Amino acid sequence: MTVRLLTVATRIELAIFLREPAAVFFTLVLPALLLVFNSAADPWPELQASGLTTADGMAPGLILMVMLTAGLMAMPETLAGYRERGVLRRLQASPMRSWQVLGAHAGTQALVTVVGLVLLAGIAIVAYGARLPSGVGLVALVLALLVALAAVLGVGFVIAGVAPTTRTAQAVGAALYFPAIFVAGAVIPREGLPAAVRAIGDWVPFSYLVQGVRTAWWDGRFDLPALGIGAATAVLAAGLATRLFRWS
Repeated sequence: MTVRLLTVATRIELAIFLREPAAVFFTLVLPALLLVFNSAADPWPELQASGLTTADGMAPGLILMVMLTAGLMAMPETLAGYRERGVLRRLQASPMRSWQVLGAHAGTQALVTVVGLVLLAGIAIVAYGARLPSGVGLVALVLALLVALAAVLGVGFVIAGVAPTTRTAQAVGAALYFPAIFVAGAVIPREGLPAAVRAIGDWVPFSYLVQGVRTAWWDGRFDLPALGIGAATAVLAAGLATRLFRWS
């Protein structure tokens, strides 16, 4: 019954997401368009020296953009809206537990991320000659992606926990999202940013999520400091989210 409830709730949340054209566009289509528009350019020197394409350079950050859009914008807004409209209070009276409610949303955003990953990697590899790492490098990439997803979802659940209304969730999510995709290098590689902006990015945990995925994709190795910061962010955020979750 426990697993069945979680599965049903996840299917429902996924169906709701897919019925929102704006959510699908900004989460999945926009990153793919950014990859296509940028991948025709010559790779920057660091990529050329390693025999990588511009698509290799862009894809890891854009995969993080998918996670950030789903985890910081879509999910907190949805949960805050459910609380504001009394949906969570009605769920509290059902057999569902709080972890099942959160798990359904986490599962939905994880599935969306997988779709975005497959879409972006497919375009990068088939259309632009990018290459995924193999062997240990592939393991490092999967681990970096899992750590990044856990950290982003954790922060998203914290936002959902503290935001009393949908508008508040939108504002807080946007305040974290836009610095994350630009300062952290998810859209614009940090190598192309001014030194002062890179220094600010050093204090943004999301920078290390991008770094961990890029190191695995580009160099085929584990970036232990980046993975450690990402894991710590995930654990701290999960602890806060558990304490802050409210049905009403």
